[in-house]
Amino acid sequence: MTQKLSLLSSLLLLLIVPAIGQANNDVIYQLDDEPIACVITEVTEQVIRYKHPENQEGPDYILKKDRALLIFKENGDYMLPTEDNSEWVSGVSENNHKIITKANEVLAVQFIEVEGVDIKYQSSRGNNELPTEKVLIVIYKDGRHELYDSPKKVAQG
Repeated sequence: MTQKLSLLSSLLLLLIVPAIGQANNDVIYQLDDEPIACVITEVTEQVIRYKHPENQEGPDYILKKDRALLIFKENGDYMLPTEDNSEWVSGVSENNHKIITKANEVLAVQFIEVEGVDIKYQSSRGNNELPTEKVLIVIYKDGRHELYDSPKKVAQG
């Protein structure tokens, strides 16, 4: 019996530990829309240096900045590296999530429901609904983000 419990505990630990590590990743969306989960160490005018999240003591990988569409830090900050003078934009606040729409509106909201074809939220204008087809990206106040369109379209947003 204790051997079964020990085996079960080991299996649960193997499932939980990778999930924790993945939650703290930065993400680089490349021109081909492929995301790279990583830990960004530096962004210069020409390159993005990053490490593999499972080998943070390992070598730096380098991606030319012009090969990236979007960069998200695990804290929710983001950058559009293709813009001139690209800088980090704060993606989160203590109190609100953000919705960036296809009409380039940035809405500071509290979510009521984020499921199905509509996002229900509360803002300074009261309770509202927004069809997901009008949303580019949601940035949660804990730093997570969810794209509602291709990275290319979000970057052009």
